[in-house]
Amino acid sequence: MNTTFSLVLNSTNVINKQSQQNNILQYNFNPPIDLPKGTLMNISQLILPYSWYSISDVIGNNTLTYRMPNSANTFVTYNTTIPNGTWTVSDLNTFLQQTLKSNGHYFYSNIGTYGTQFQFVGSISTVTTTSTLTVSNTQSPSVQLIIGTSINGYNVPANTVVLTQTGNYTYTVTNSASLTITSAPMYGSQGSEILPNIIYPLSIQTNIPQYVNTITALTLPTSDNIQNIFGAGFTYANGADNQPSWTGGYPTSGGNKCPTITIPITNSTTKTLGNFLGFANVAAANYPTTNSSLAATVLTQTVNGNSLQAPIPFPALGSSVNGINIRCSLINNGCTVPSDLLETIGITSPFGSNIVFLPVSDDAVSVNPQKNCTGFYLYLCDQNFNPLPCNDPNMLISIILRLPDKK
Repeated sequence: MNTTFSLVLNSTNVINKQSQQNNILQYNFNPPIDLPKGTLMNISQLILPYSWYSISDVIGNNTLTYRMPNSANTFVTYNTTIPNGTWTVSDLNTFLQQTLKSNGHYFYSNIGTYGTQFQFVGSISTVTTTSTLTVSNTQSPSVQLIIGTSINGYNVPANTVVLTQTGNYTYTVTNSASLTITSAPMYGSQGSEILPNIIYPLSIQTNIPQYVNTITALTLPTSDNIQNIFGAGFTYANGADNQPSWTGGYPTSGGNKCPTITIPITNSTTKTLGNFLGFANVAAANYPTTNSSLAATVLTQTVNGNSLQAPIPFPALGSSVNGINIRCSLINNGCTVPSDLLETIGITSPFGSNIVFLPVSDDAVSVNPQKNCTGFYLYLCDQNFNPLPCNDPNMLISIILRLPDKK
């Protein structure tokens, strides 16, 4: 009958906590023991927190770069650091939108975003540089506008605001355009901002049927064409309505450029944001690749990830870890490479919970025979045998060591 030992390893056995890797465990035999030929080892139970990140500075895929045209109609590069974490594509898209929002790179509508909104019929005429708004005293006799009221409507230039009242129904408004609008429906917005409707010019989504992720970019319209493209009330963020200003200035030409997301050199062996999203490049590339001198009919572009068509294809890696390999310095598993493989464990739990493993069969592995063995090491690895960077060391691993009978 075999002599059996039950060994327990936990956070006290983790020897690389200081580097925050938490993936090497040491067990010491006290006193040392002999391990004769025929000694077997297997894991009887494992409880491991799912705590490693899909995007981190350790992996090296935590930089998001996009380019946006500025007021001089040249592209400006914006880099932002993605916080370490386990991210989905949807999470990353939200982070991208938050970055665009903080830089003022978006379009918004002030329809429905104020405490008070009302419709009226009015006319706007411009003499030299002074624009006058006249409210119809027959169709809208009860409408009175206060200074600061935002005026919107078809062909009304963005950011038209009441400056002064010059008569019972006449007002001076901000407007540098020489135009005439006669008896047109308009609406005014007063009060504090609630929540604007926002359109972002860049987004990242998952295309499940094609098993790819996509990057979508909107062609930037000229400022006087924004409402025709996005709808009444829309303008670019320019400091009005409690919104930030478009960093770098809104492109003056517009209509022929779109923003891009930059993907670094990426292939099946790298660990970049391109691997996470499934975009492969032999050199850094900007997506969409066609982003200047766009035809007037090109309002939006959607680009699919191309990693499945790479010379060495690879899928988008929503997680860089799809399985756990446990290696042990005592093991002699001669039928596999590496030969110190003790156990392979699948990930069936969500991030933030415990991965619980109980073997369903006897999967004991041979141990290298040796005398006066002082202990052994366990190494936690991913499916490709890369070190598994565990953020939480509070693990529990139970091991059965079976020594053959002495003859």
